[in-house]
Amino acid sequence: IYGSETPPDYNLTKITAPVFIHHSTGDIYVDPLDIQRLFDELGNPVGKALVPLENFVHLDYIWAKEAYKFVYEPVIALMDAYNEF
Repeated sequence: IYGSETPPDYNLTKITAPVFIHHSTGDIYVDPLDIQRLFDELGNPVGKALVPLENFVHLDYIWAKEAYKFVYEPVIALMDAYNEF
C-alpha cells in the first residue's frame, strides 16, 4: 500500500487532543524508551503516570482487579479536570 515494506512515520504533532499516558514497569510489550518517545512526539502531551504495581502487565489494564483504582479512577479524574473538551 505504501510502496515500501514499512508504513511512513505519522506526524504525532498532528494529535492536538490532550493525551495522558498510563504505563507500568511490568508490561513487557512496551519499552519505557518508547513511552518517552511517544510522549515527546505528541502534539499535546499532558502527563504520564506509572502504575505503582511492579507486577501490573499489559492485559491488566483490562482484566486486573486493581485497574479501577490505579487506572480507571485516575482517568476519570483527568477527564473531569479537562471537562472543557
